[in-house]
Amino acid sequence: MPLIPATLASVLVFLPAAVRRGLAAIDGWHRARRDYRILCEMDDNLLHDLGLTRSDLWDAMARHRDDPTSIVATRADERRAAREHAEASR
Repeated sequence: MPLIPATLASVLVFLPAAVRRGLAAIDGWHRARRDYRILCEMDDNLLHDLGLTRSDLWDAMARHRDDPTSIVATRADERRAAREHAEASR
């Protein structure tokens, strides 16, 4: 008989944490989609200033529909590093 209260207690302890993780994942997904939408609304000159191209946005959505901003951020970082390397080698 003591197994039932222990099981119930463990559920009551772990359930709120699981709900928080789920809500955090949903929030992260909404933020990534919002940020991606903002990038899509920028003109090409602003994207260029960020180290991105319009095709980077399309590629990111085609490759990672859940969080395209992770691919976009990686591309921008790669271009920034290449530009800094080229400037340093001059």
